[in-house]
Amino acid sequence: MINSLEQFELNKLRTQIAYAIVLKKENFPEPEVIGRLNCPFCQSQQVYQRMRRKDGNTHVCRQCRHDFSLELVDGCRCWFPGKLAKCHDCSRFQAMLLLLKEANDGLRNLSRQELESLLSDLYKH
Repeated sequence: MINSLEQFELNKLRTQIAYAIVLKKENFPEPEVIGRLNCPFCQSQQVYQRMRRKDGNTHVCRQCRHDFSLELVDGCRCWFPGKLAKCHDCSRFQAMLLLLKEANDGLRNLSRQELESLLSDLYKH
């Protein structure tokens, strides 16, 4: 019998593998918006990205000097959906959830060793 911590770790491993599988699929859509960011405060395109700060602000506008995160920017710009709170309302993330469930279900009968081997193979390429 598997204890709850072991079950949690197995589910976490399955989900990590499913996420990698889904992102590698050719038919998974790219972000809706690709290109330069506009500042959500002044609409300037003079925006640059910087290291994540503790407050979550990852971008700065050179014109108005506001700090902001992608959470405030319109549209989906996530290459890895699910990282922001707004992702949960995004159609791209909703489509990903269905693919994740499907991929995760296909991994249910694999042992921990098989899962770890599969994960290693996925990140080699």
